[in-house]
Amino acid sequence: MPVLDGSGGGIYQYSATMLDGLLSIVPRPELILFADRRLLPKAEVWRARGYQVAPLWPRTLRSRLRAGVHKAIQFTPIGRTAVRFLRAATGRRTGPAPMGQVAMQPALARWIASFGVDFLVFPAPSLTGAQSGVPYLMAVHDLQHRIHPEFPEVSADGEWESREHLFGNGISHALTVLVDSEVGREDVLDFYGEAIVADSVQILPFLPAVYLEANAAGPPPTPIREIFSLPEHFLFFPAQFWPHKNHVRVVRALARIRAQDNVDVHVVMCGSAADPLRASVLDEIQRTAAEEGVTDLIHLLGYVEDGLMAPLYSASRGVLLPTFFGPTNIPVLEGWTFGVPVLTSDLRGIREQCGDAAILVDPSSVGAIADGIFALWSDEPLRERLIALGSSRLALYGREQYIGRLSSIVADAARRTRGVELPTR
Repeated sequence: MPVLDGSGGGIYQYSATMLDGLLSIVPRPELILFADRRLLPKAEVWRARGYQVAPLWPRTLRSRLRAGVHKAIQFTPIGRTAVRFLRAATGRRTGPAPMGQVAMQPALARWIASFGVDFLVFPAPSLTGAQSGVPYLMAVHDLQHRIHPEFPEVSADGEWESREHLFGNGISHALTVLVDSEVGREDVLDFYGEAIVADSVQILPFLPAVYLEANAAGPPPTPIREIFSLPEHFLFFPAQFWPHKNHVRVVRALARIRAQDNVDVHVVMCGSAADPLRASVLDEIQRTAAEEGVTDLIHLLGYVEDGLMAPLYSASRGVLLPTFFGPTNIPVLEGWTFGVPVLTSDLRGIREQCGDAAILVDPSSVGAIADGIFALWSDEPLRERLIALGSSRLALYGREQYIGRLSSIVADAARRTRGVELPTR
């Protein structure tokens, strides 16, 4: 089940790239896109391109009740308060969730089996495959709840336990786990090596989002600077407002550059603030900018539609991503795709992704971020060198290589599931 909502950030981009890639496998397999019912309208574009589209769950009284309870919990203050109270009352586990504790869903198993499915592919972690008993491939983009549990988005209010249950059980039941890099593979085997054999963890590196390439052919009718009232020169920070993305240190770095170098560096930020945590980060960005006297340098666009992302990249003077999370990141590739230099973090995984084709900084140091931003903004020879190196690095792995790798993974899954009787109970 892919992520079809643009507010899903990188996982949405990954899903779109995989959906597009599966269509390019020769000979093309029969493809069914299972989607949450509320997202079925967004799935229609893929029906037009060759997918059969179906709801993930059959329309039963139980499924309607489940959806109603989920909505009450997720989208009402009373529901969220009740969940927090129960978590506080029961305490927090500090160890891994027991493997194999996934409740089977016979109705789901029968529903998926009715489509003659050989195996499922999940572009994001999910327990749906384990609940159905159908063989499945599952992408694991990072295990940051194990690596950086200090960040609330991967640990607070029961999130750590939820992720541990999801990853531990999702990995242990998977036919194949997909990771973005060798570092990602090492992390899966380090943390969950007892649950899956090494050969079943396969590398499928990221590509720039397919919708960016589709929208790169020409600029919008109205110049992007006019659409958003942007300055002539700016750096682009394309990241959701999670604490680990490090927006606040970037704001402080801009203040340091203004004070020390008497240079104004404008930064454009985009992303959704659709939940309380991201909304709190956005508030902190605005508050810090006011305190530091750089409100005029921060341009907050909110959620940006797909069609406007390509011109934002193209018009920028560089891409910022001083994140604490890896192991690799899509905006780095997107910056290279549009011929702009990149600043990102000097961390394991990202270091291997970028080599010498980006400015790498310590994400915990405002001074290091400031020095890197100043160089990205003002050092023309360095900028030209980074653009050339980024283009060369991008050429090492493109859509053709991605399709080849994906085709090989799918063929391997088909061989391994041949003769497996799917559940019908």
